[in-house]
Amino acid sequence: MYKKGKQWMIGGIVTAALSFGVANFVQSPVASADEVSDTTSAVNSASSASDTTSTSANDNVASSATSTASTNTVTATSADGTSVTDDNTNSSNVTLTHGDNSTRNVTVSVSVSEGDTVTVTVPYIFSASTDQDTTGEYYTVTTASESVSNPGYITSKSFANTTFTYTMTGSRSVEFNVKLTPTVSDWSFLTPGSQFQVVVRKNGQDVGYVTYTIDDPATITSSNLSLDQNQTTNLVTGQKYAIGLNLANNGTNDGDNFAGTTVVNVPDGWLLDTSGNYAYGLTSNTTQVGDTLDTFNDLSNGGVTVSQDGGAGTPVTITFNTAKSSLNSGEIILWGTYTKELSADENTFTTSTTYYSTNTSGEQANNGTLTTNSTNNLGIAVTNTENASIQAEFKPKDGEIFTDNGTADGSHQADDNQYDYQDGRTLVINNNGNVAQTNVNVHLDLEPGTVLNGGNGSYSLAFTSTSENQPGIITITTTDGKTYSSSPVYVSSNVNSWVWGINDDAVAAGVAKDGSNIASIDISYKNLEAGTSLRVSFANNSILSSATSKQAGDTATYAYQVTSDQDTTGVSGQMNLTIADPANKAVAFTGQVESQPSGSYQPTSTDGGNTATIVYNFRSDNTSDDSSSYLVTIPEGFDVTDTSQLYLYQNNEEYTDGTIEDLGYVGVNGERMFKVTLATTPSYASPIYLKGATADSPITIVANEDQLPATYSYRNGDTSNGTAMSLIMAINDQNQFSNNSWDEETLTLKDGSTYNVVLSSTGWYSNYTEASYSFTYPSTYSQLNGIKSSTDNKYTTSSKQAVSLNYSDNQDVTNTTGTIRLTNILTDKSTSAYSNNVINLPSVENGDSATLQLTGPATDTTTSGNVSDVQVLYSTSYVTDPADTSTFVSADQITDWSQVKAVMLKSGTMEPSAVAATYLHFEVTAMQDGVTNTTVSLPEYFVGDHSGVTYSLNTSLKVNIQRYVDVITNWVTQADDGTQTAIKDPTTETVQSNSAYTTSGLAAIEIPANYHLLETPSNATGTTNATNVNVTYVYVANTTTSPVSKAVSQNVEYKGAGSATPATNTQSYTFAGTTTTNDVTGSSSTAWNEDSHNFDSVATPVVTGYYADQASVDGATVTPNSDDVTTTVTYHQLGSIVPVDENGNEIATPVTYNNDPSDPTKATTTDVPTIPGWTTTTTSVDPTNPGADTKVVYTPIVMPSPSNDSQDNPDNSSSKTVTDYTDYTTHTITTSYTYYFLY
Repeated sequence: MYKKGKQWMIGGIVTAALSFGVANFVQSPVASADEVSDTTSAVNSASSASDTTSTSANDNVASSATSTASTNTVTATSADGTSVTDDNTNSSNVTLTHGDNSTRNVTVSVSVSEGDTVTVTVPYIFSASTDQDTTGEYYTVTTASESVSNPGYITSKSFANTTFTYTMTGSRSVEFNVKLTPTVSDWSFLTPGSQFQVVVRKNGQDVGYVTYTIDDPATITSSNLSLDQNQTTNLVTGQKYAIGLNLANNGTNDGDNFAGTTVVNVPDGWLLDTSGNYAYGLTSNTTQVGDTLDTFNDLSNGGVTVSQDGGAGTPVTITFNTAKSSLNSGEIILWGTYTKELSADENTFTTSTTYYSTNTSGEQANNGTLTTNSTNNLGIAVTNTENASIQAEFKPKDGEIFTDNGTADGSHQADDNQYDYQDGRTLVINNNGNVAQTNVNVHLDLEPGTVLNGGNGSYSLAFTSTSENQPGIITITTTDGKTYSSSPVYVSSNVNSWVWGINDDAVAAGVAKDGSNIASIDISYKNLEAGTSLRVSFANNSILSSATSKQAGDTATYAYQVTSDQDTTGVSGQMNLTIADPANKAVAFTGQVESQPSGSYQPTSTDGGNTATIVYNFRSDNTSDDSSSYLVTIPEGFDVTDTSQLYLYQNNEEYTDGTIEDLGYVGVNGERMFKVTLATTPSYASPIYLKGATADSPITIVANEDQLPATYSYRNGDTSNGTAMSLIMAINDQNQFSNNSWDEETLTLKDGSTYNVVLSSTGWYSNYTEASYSFTYPSTYSQLNGIKSSTDNKYTTSSKQAVSLNYSDNQDVTNTTGTIRLTNILTDKSTSAYSNNVINLPSVENGDSATLQLTGPATDTTTSGNVSDVQVLYSTSYVTDPADTSTFVSADQITDWSQVKAVMLKSGTMEPSAVAATYLHFEVTAMQDGVTNTTVSLPEYFVGDHSGVTYSLNTSLKVNIQRYVDVITNWVTQADDGTQTAIKDPTTETVQSNSAYTTSGLAAIEIPANYHLLETPSNATGTTNATNVNVTYVYVANTTTSPVSKAVSQNVEYKGAGSATPATNTQSYTFAGTTTTNDVTGSSSTAWNEDSHNFDSVATPVVTGYYADQASVDGATVTPNSDDVTTTVTYHQLGSIVPVDENGNEIATPVTYNNDPSDPTKATTTDVPTIPGWTTTTTSVDPTNPGADTKVVYTPIVMPSPSNDSQDNPDNSSSKTVTDYTDYTTHTITTSYTYYFLY
């Protein structure tokens, strides 16, 4: 429970207010100056007004209104109980007085049946807005407007009456509010006594009114002339005196002007001063004429005109168009001379003032001129008795003066704002006599080293006096005896101050740039009129250390002497100051809010009743080059709709050296807050503003639609309790701001952040109220339940709009929790005996697509107004009958909050403006499998007594839940055998289901040496569904490849044929391949272009005389791993036919077999040789064994011989037979021959 303003508040809800207002006056509509005649008689019957603008249901924008001016007054309450009341006055008869342009709230209470129409017609002198029933449960609203041609005063604006039409959707007693904002800037413009009515009709019949009567206009209550306060004995002829005219009035709060003319009848011989330096015009903020040592009351600033056309003794005419407040607090100054002696009775002035109210737009009343007259006897005689008197004094005249470690022509320590040099030093000379002082000389002795008034390279003497006094020559004497004189200065009319600066000529003459070598100054003035003062600002309260031998602790001495023609001796004085080192200066923060909320606001309004404005002003009592930071607060219940339209401004231009940081809804009461950081610390002379889109636009803030009826106040009373929120605060972490015990605190915000802050209006207004306002709500008896997520600032109350939450199986996403607000509310004028408000929580176990589970018991159960027996009860079963409380128990009987399925807010008796609320915190704990996004309903059941009638309402709140899944990315190395090893820990990204995701491989620097990505995973990117996604990037070792080859030969070698042996037959083949080496392990493998090669078969050559042991050699099959293949073919000599005789004796040279030309392993048929003298029966041999000889037996040829046959061949004949053999051995073939011996 905390205190805001004068109300004790619990949880932010206070007594509901039925009034409505806006932060500042809003001007709208207009009419021409001549359209004025019939205003007051215009409108007793608003039903005759024709709608010229109409809007759809739920659009109740009041663009204009219907005239209802009337002299008839009707009672506020009709016979059927309808009540119409102006809440500002709690009356139905209201007087509108000038200066009171506050917004007003009219409360309408009326009993209706379903289908009834109620109209409220508002006269054009107000713009209007009304409550909006966003649910349409009670009524719908349309708006119409009717132009008004004659507003009753001179203006260029346009005006219209407004009519709201409420169509009722049920039978009940309803109550609604109409906010009225004046469209006439000053009620003084309207005819006094004219009346305007807010008219309420039900089904076309008048049932109530509020009558507004225009009060008397603002008037000038007196026109008083006063004389210079220094003149108490007598005046002197030929001397000038100041006379002031004060137009006191009662319009200081009107915010506009009086325009008019004052004719002053003057005493005989009185002559108005109209010389070139005449100081006529309006003084500011004073009602006392005549200067003193402490005040300057005659410094006029024009703003009026004065004239005396007829010369001395004739009337003086003054014209003015000036703010009423300025006329009330200031004086119109007239300087004049008495040319004749007068008695005190004769010294009398009379005035006649005619005037009217107006403003800068030229608006004014028709025929509204007023008159006031006065007679003013000054009571002082005019004689020739002179009283010359002059006085002088240092200001301030004591204290300390501070050392400055700068240089005369360079930077100065006093220019640094972090040091406190306090106030500068001045000398004030006052003529308190009754004659002018002429040829006045002021001699001023300075302590050597004194730095003149000014800083940052510019130093001067500054003079303040009325322009009636004319300066002369200034002479400077330096510490080394040099002098420098300036030319005389002429001050024109109404120039109240001027400066003599140290220029290049003065420096060339030996004057230090900062004046620190000045020993004395002589100032001459041609005249110092009676009753006037001269202020000479001569020092910035610093001593240049390099220009003096004095140090901290020593004394600096200053002296003056003032002489004139009237007083040659003059007056003198001295000032002794202690020299000290400067202390660091703490700036006092005086920032404030402007155009802030006030009055009442309608959160449900759609026609401006829910908006306010605010401006934040950052300033301090002094400027500093140090950066500064501030916290600004949007008032509770309001929000900024577009933060991009927040800008900083200084001197009506955008300030770009600052930042605006949105801190979110972190205020003590959940307010939205911003942190503003500026490059400097601005002063009140040049503040920096936080405003809207332009330098002329305040920030528009809008009431939260879910805002309950409440009243709020900021900065009212002592704020030292550490919890008070201000709308603007300076962050004082660097202790750059001064503070007082009541305005500094350590502020802890809702997000846990802490700031050492100084509150606004530091040290000046301990009871300062920044804002005070309230919220109203359409008249209701019902529940006003709402729901929000943990990231929302506002509750959603509509059954048509779902709150968004998230869910993840791993609970690793944000925005999975929320709050339900259960509210029983009664804002009409009825009563309720009981109210049961039930809400059910969805659960997957019970068939819902998601589960919402309470995290604990309700918190912050609050009440406002008269409400009794408030309880929060819980049930572990779903409840559809709120009247049945049998299953509900209190929180102390719940042991497992996950089992709670329904909650009831139960209240007893409720009286008008009663509210009971509680807050349930929950989280999303489950979603159905496969569901990626779903909307679940929280059914609500309300039942209660409404003035003896049972009222029930069944509706629901909705929550949209978005599932999030994990996208898990792994990075592994994979060995040749498939073993995987993690390179680094997997990462998990939580991604919304049904949304695209992207993963990536390792950065080059992360990949282990000699590894590379095998391939991009097929699911490296994709769209999530309802399950987690695992993506694995596999990295394998790098390899080095090199070409290799292997030559393999098949050789067929031959032997055994001697010189005829064939050469070796060689076939060669080269395998090509690539060797791949693992750069990590060093292992390698080779891939060949083919696995094997088949050589051709080789036929064995036929060698004459030889046979081979094989006819051919088959082609070998070789692989890259094969050695050369060698096959040997051996030749053997062929056998021969060996001729032998019958005894086996070789008879001739053997004949070698013939080779088989088609088979080198064989011999072919060979003819037996012919041997002379021998014969054989064998003609040829076909050997089966090519290497075995075949003996062929020859027999001698015997030729018959007559004589010696018997001798040479006793046998005379021989018979042999050759037998075939199948072996290959030598056989003897016996052949029979018959020999014939020839002799």
